[in-house]
Amino acid sequence: MLGETIESVQRQSMSDFELLIGDDGSSDGTVSLAESYAATDERIHVHHFTHSGDPGVVRSRLAELAGGENIAYVDHDDVLHTEHLAVLDRAISDAHPAAVAGVLYRYEDVEERSFSRSGEYWSHEIAVIDPVAEPSRVGHRRSLFKVATWRRSHGGLEDWDLWWRLADNGVPFSILDAVTVTVRIYGGSRRNRLRHRPAAVLGHATDEARAREIVATMQDNAFERFQQDLVQWRDGSEAFESSSAMLEHATGTPPSWLSPDAMPGGPLGWNIGFFAPVVDRAHATSILDVLMRRFPHVINGAFADLRDAAETVTDIEVIDTRVGERLFR
Repeated sequence: MLGETIESVQRQSMSDFELLIGDDGSSDGTVSLAESYAATDERIHVHHFTHSGDPGVVRSRLAELAGGENIAYVDHDDVLHTEHLAVLDRAISDAHPAAVAGVLYRYEDVEERSFSRSGEYWSHEIAVIDPVAEPSRVGHRRSLFKVATWRRSHGGLEDWDLWWRLADNGVPFSILDAVTVTVRIYGGSRRNRLRHRPAAVLGHATDEARAREIVATMQDNAFERFQQDLVQWRDGSEAFESSSAMLEHATGTPPSWLSPDAMPGGPLGWNIGFFAPVVDRAHATSILDVLMRRFPHVINGAFADLRDAAETVTDIEVIDTRVGERLFR
C-alpha cells in the first residue's frame, strides 16, 4: 500500500518536487520499502524520528525539513491522481495561500462503495464545525506556519486542529472542483474512532434507556431543522450565493455529530445534547458559538423537545446554564 502511494507521487505531471517520508520508529519493514524508492529517485528522502505515535508531531518535523515554498501532504495509504500537485500549485497564491483538492473516498471493506466531494462552500465558521479536509487534499504556502503549525494530536484531530486555527486567524481556504486524490476508508480508520466530547449539553437523564428514548424523539426532526438553518444561512450569505457549490451537506446530511445524542456523564449519569470531535476547550467554545448563531432551529428545537419530555418524565432534567440562557434569552 505504501508503495502504491509513493508511486502515485512519482507519476505526478509536475515533476519538480521533493517527497519527504517520515519514519516514526516503525518496525514492520515499511522503512526498507521507503528506502528502496529513495535509492532510485533522488527526489525522495526518508527521515528517521524517535517514535512519537502522533501524526501531528511527524508532520511538524517534516515541515521543518521541507525546502519548497508550497507544501502538500499525502498519508501512507492515499493515492494522488497524476495532476494533483499541479492543480494545487496553480491554485495556491499569496491571495489564496491554502487550497483543498476534490477527493474520491473509497471504502476498502465495502464492495464498490465510493463517493466524491469537491467544490464545497467554505467559511471560517465551516472550519469550526467540519474538519474541511484530510491532509492528502491540502496544499498551502509554507509561510502559513508563521500563523499556526502542526502540534501534538488531540485524539486523532491534528489536521482539524491546524485547519481551524488557521481559519480562525483569517486564512482563507480555496475549495477546488477538481477531484485529484483518492482517500481509502477502512472500518478501523481513525475517522471511526474519533473522541466525541460535549459541545452543547441540554439536559441529563438517570439511565441509558431513558436517555436513548428521549434522544430518538429529539432526532425525529433534526434533519428538517438542519435544512431550515442551512437555507437561512445561505439566503443571508453572499459567499453562498457566489460559491460554485453549496455547503457539501446542503444536499446530503449534516455533519455526523450534529444530531442530538446521549453520552455517559453529568449529575444524573447521562448527558443529553450535542457531542462533537472537539480539539480543545477553545474549539468547543467556538463550536457552541457557531451552533447558536447558525443553527437556531437545530438547537432550539432539540431544547424544546427535551423540555416537553421533562414535563412528563420525572428522571429527565433540563439544565439551566449559559447554554439555555443564550438559547432562549
